[in-house]
Amino acid sequence: MDEPALPAPPWKSPLCKSPPWKSPLWIALAWALSIAAAIGFVGSVLWIYHRNRLATEWFQFLYAGSMLGWLLLLAAKLWCKSRWGQQDANAHRPTTYSFPRRFGMGTLLVLTLAFAALTAVCRWFEWPAAVVLGILLFVGLVSAAQFAFDRAPREASVLTGSIVLACCFVALRAANEQRMAPFTKLDIAFFVATCAFFGGLVGYCTGTLVGSVFMFMAGASTMLKKPDRPIDQA
Repeated sequence: MDEPALPAPPWKSPLCKSPPWKSPLWIALAWALSIAAAIGFVGSVLWIYHRNRLATEWFQFLYAGSMLGWLLLLAAKLWCKSRWGQQDANAHRPTTYSFPRRFGMGTLLVLTLAFAALTAVCRWFEWPAAVVLGILLFVGLVSAAQFAFDRAPREASVLTGSIVLACCFVALRAANEQRMAPFTKLDIAFFVATCAFFGGLVGYCTGTLVGSVFMFMAGASTMLKKPDRPIDQA
């Protein structure tokens, strides 16, 4: 006997005409988290003026919680986009360039050249080997995220950058536990959330740089492509 088909997710229902991340509730939640994070960040930084530790801790809690909620919402959007069906496949959508899932020898050569150029620039600035390795690893992780989630490359780049920089601060705190002793748990949460925010920005810029490489490759391939010869009519 044939196995019964699994029920389709709610967003693939014929009654669902738009993706969930375009719903008013989703957009309102994203704006609310962004505004709450901004208020929490400003209130935490203003501690140098008001010196009210209790108010600062509340602002830090608001900022860290809002950033966590925003990252969870971004992860949910990434998951939904990755699982989104083909019901809007015929709709016209702008091309988003990212790390492709299929590539040939030319793409491998370009990737090798890009990483070699990035390494040469880092060495030209005489950065330490650990910094150069960290930059190459970060670019590689963002590219891998775009490869795995090709339907949502922007969200994958932002989320990867946020997680990587937040984990870097956690590792730095673990390696320098004595120096971090004066800071409270809310202070650490504030620093982690700030690293996640700037990590998202760096991840987005890195993803844009990776996509630009393949965009120029696509343009060069179109320009160098030989036109089809017309068929002679009798």
